[in-house]
Amino acid sequence: MSLIRELPVIMDEARERYSDLKSVSRKREIQSIFESKGIRERMGTFVLGDNAEILEDGLRSGLYQGKFDMIYCDPPFFTRGDRGTRIPVKSEAVPEVRAVNLKAYHDRWNSGTGRYLTGLALRLMLMRDALKETGSIFLHLDWHAAHAVKLLMDEIFGEKNFINEIIWTYKSGGAAKRHLARKHDTILFYAKNEQYKFYQRKEKSYNRNLKPYYFKGVSEYEDEVGWYTLVNQKDVWSIDMVGRSSSERLNYATQKPEALIRRMIELVTDEGDLCGDFYCGSGTLASAAEKTGRRFVCVDASPLALINAMKRPLRDGYGFLVQCNKGFGQSCCRASAYQVRDRIILESFSGWQIADIINQKDRSTIARILEEDPFALIDYWCAGITTQDGVFHEVKTVFRDKKGHIEREMQSVQTNCNSIWVTDIFGQTARAFIDGKPYGNTE
Repeated sequence: MSLIRELPVIMDEARERYSDLKSVSRKREIQSIFESKGIRERMGTFVLGDNAEILEDGLRSGLYQGKFDMIYCDPPFFTRGDRGTRIPVKSEAVPEVRAVNLKAYHDRWNSGTGRYLTGLALRLMLMRDALKETGSIFLHLDWHAAHAVKLLMDEIFGEKNFINEIIWTYKSGGAAKRHLARKHDTILFYAKNEQYKFYQRKEKSYNRNLKPYYFKGVSEYEDEVGWYTLVNQKDVWSIDMVGRSSSERLNYATQKPEALIRRMIELVTDEGDLCGDFYCGSGTLASAAEKTGRRFVCVDASPLALINAMKRPLRDGYGFLVQCNKGFGQSCCRASAYQVRDRIILESFSGWQIADIINQKDRSTIARILEEDPFALIDYWCAGITTQDGVFHEVKTVFRDKKGHIEREMQSVQTNCNSIWVTDIFGQTARAFIDGKPYGNTE
């Protein structure tokens, strides 16, 4: 069946699943598992779990119903392949290994376009319910499915609520022999209704030949490039991708630049507003929201995504909370530590299993590193306090350095830290009590 004929079936199935989610009561307990108070106030929450389930729970409880001022949605692009990333590894015991390839997420749809669009349409309906009446949504896609998804958006949000088709153009990416190089993504901008917030922005428009026009009543300016005027922002945005040497880079597949997300946030929100990202990835929206004084909720089903998203707030010093559905994403590795005066020493780390996201050809190599030099696989670790309710409260964090080494000793920490939180490069986590003494002072 052609896609144009299949679309009514897709929408009918999505509506049926949406109605089922809204009408059938399901008991899923959301629990907090990690909190960092940071130097600055807590700006938001990361949630580990299926975004449809998290949205359903939030809407049913009233926590999400009509609460979001802006949603940024960066779903899989329907590439029909796996999206991966390359993580550097520095092991003295296995020096010949410099990096491993990981699967960040699956974008395979063996049953075809219909399954992809039905699942996305269901989630877009839930996101619509989560938006305030003055809210907006930005849906980020590329050439694979943007044409079809725009029809879904017209149906779910209404054609009259379509605001812009934003083109994000960039320089990086591969060349092609049989077609023009594809150097842009499409961002569909829709409002909940006509009451949406919108703050027009200005941008530079350089004069021809970069010389002044001297037009009466037109303000002109000069910078290091030449003369320009200020005009209303256009719907084609030229913003560089996150380069390999960028300080933003987290070695996560499909990471988007903060400048891109920040531009959307500032178009439709005010300070203190709530922004959502239900395909969180590396957490770019969270970082852009915090830097502009907005709050955030970011959801992803991948532990690898969440442990990467946590890095920026841990480094930048603002507070956040991590939650998950009870039983979701259980720890897959072990660790232990002990304390000597004001120092905490990471004593051991071992993997329970080889993570499924590791490429088959790298598994034997990873197994060898796990046996001979497991600390080489640690991404970062934290010291803190685990309270009676099981929530880990971070006090201090140690990251891998640029060469891939991880310090096993943490100095100048509070003596009341009773536990550690360890994450490896695969998104697996371990929690352990220091000296085996839970909930108490470790002196």
